[in-house]
Amino acid sequence: MLASATKRDGIYDVISVILFSIVHSAPLRDCSEQRPCYITAYKDAEGSRGQVLDWFCRDHSYDGHKGTDFGIGGFDEMDRGRPVFATAAGQVVAVADGFEDRCTSGRCEGGGGLGNHVMIDHAEGWQSRFGHLRNGSIRVEVGDDVDCSTQLGEVGSSGYSTGPHLHFEVRQNNRPMETFSGDCGAPVSIWRDQNGYRQLPSSECPVIGLDDSQVVDENLPDGSLVETGSTLEKRWVIRNVGTSTWDEAVQAILVSASGWSAPATVALAGAVEPGETTTIRIGLEVPLVAQEQLELRYQLQRNNVPFGAVFWLELQSAEPNTDAGLSSDVGRRESEANDPIAPEPGESCGCSQTSVSWMLWMLPLALRRRAIYPR
Repeated sequence: MLASATKRDGIYDVISVILFSIVHSAPLRDCSEQRPCYITAYKDAEGSRGQVLDWFCRDHSYDGHKGTDFGIGGFDEMDRGRPVFATAAGQVVAVADGFEDRCTSGRCEGGGGLGNHVMIDHAEGWQSRFGHLRNGSIRVEVGDDVDCSTQLGEVGSSGYSTGPHLHFEVRQNNRPMETFSGDCGAPVSIWRDQNGYRQLPSSECPVIGLDDSQVVDENLPDGSLVETGSTLEKRWVIRNVGTSTWDEAVQAILVSASGWSAPATVALAGAVEPGETTTIRIGLEVPLVAQEQLELRYQLQRNNVPFGAVFWLELQSAEPNTDAGLSSDVGRRESEANDPIAPEPGESCGCSQTSVSWMLWMLPLALRRRAIYPR
């Protein structure tokens, strides 16, 4: 009865999974014989009518459990720091942190029972939840785009917890969903590979490619003097020298102190394929005071992970009448006027006029030369 009822109820589930076409990787990756990860409880199967059954029609669950619990051992392992990763691409929609994380009673307050937690929206009504995280370990914020390479935080024991573990839950339209396929589970698994009973699902994360960048051109060379009170645009031309495509998850971030109204983040103009270039532009407002120094450092990042070359800027404000050429249109014209190059046709060469005294001084030398070397 349970299997047939679950299959009837699962028709909507399998259609949703097929239409959504998203698969998940295991949320724990730092696992080995020395640092084991294991499943302490599966989701309680729907339609079990009071029985505690998991997707394999066994009892590795507890009544009303809505997700899968992943254990790591005791508090010693928690204190070492066991990372938790997003399982699929999405956007962070909820974060809770700051709750006590050494709960053993199963009834500690905070996060509606999840304690310190992260919730990710995967579109089409799908959402994943990561609960009982370690206090202060959460690395993401609401609005962040993530994928299965993004670390969210670390395993803890906050909220309704009796020891260090991760509570992982998938919902669609706020309904808790079974993630494993089996006679008492879902018709289709959400996992990349769910593996055998009480084994961890596959932790394989699709390779995005190698992110790397190189600066190939820029304006306003380092050390340039810029006119006080002016507005400037700094540009860097950045080449994608990696093997990944830069999409909306990649942006330039300020990795130094700010100044002169420089933006903290800069979005790319569009997708950048390997071998292509893109131009990073920032607007700057030069202060009214001369001799003000500016040093900026930017770097590209993907989902909060910086990569590639650091591109920087070093400028100094200067009064318009300074003897040094300013890095502006006026400054360039002044600098070019002082360069010892030939004038353009029709322009004055700027040479001084030949004096009469100089001609009288040279006349005897010319007459003597003609006497020695007559024609």
